[in-house]
Amino acid sequence: MEVLNHPGHNHNLHWYHRSDCDYSQLVSKKCNGCMQKISDGYVLVSWGIYRCPEKGCEFYLHSDCGNVGERSGYSEVDHSLHPQHPLTLQFNNPPKDNDKQTEFEFVCSFCQKTKTQSSSTDGCGFLLYCAKCPDFYLDFNCALKFEQNHELLLTRNQFHNSFHPHQNHILLPHAFSFLCDDEDDCRRCGLEIMDGDFIFRCNGDGCL
Repeated sequence: MEVLNHPGHNHNLHWYHRSDCDYSQLVSKKCNGCMQKISDGYVLVSWGIYRCPEKGCEFYLHSDCGNVGERSGYSEVDHSLHPQHPLTLQFNNPPKDNDKQTEFEFVCSFCQKTKTQSSSTDGCGFLLYCAKCPDFYLDFNCALKFEQNHELLLTRNQFHNSFHPHQNHILLPHAFSFLCDDEDDCRRCGLEIMDGDFIFRCNGDGCL
């Protein structure tokens, strides 16, 4: 049996293939990484899960969630939404002060929603942040969904475009928010960009 020593949990985790799982017993369980369901009662939403074997310890990870950052020893993660720097994993067990439950509130740089990471099961799960860029955070679920669907983009990370011909300028994926952006029209087609729409914008300083 495959055993995973994951820094997000204080016990070794055992891996189970979906064919070895009782789906009905997992229907109320959530992945502690992305906080999404483990099973719908009929099938696992992942091809396998990591599960804590300790009695009374309800800790689960989808296979994909448990493997994020594994190659680097969970020290850093390369992600398409922030290709200029590696990101650091922060787990949902922040330090406690005098045994009081602690919470960490942040704004996801992709979906622009305010999330709360907590040592309880009500938090958002793991998150990714950049140690070099203040206030760059990615909700773990947003980070995974983007990576799983990046084939829909023109390229994985970024691209040059003839309609924006500045040398050394590249267009990066970005979630548009009226709270952060003044422009609300696409520079190419002229259509209005709505709050939450997925866009590409220039990374050049002062270039909108």
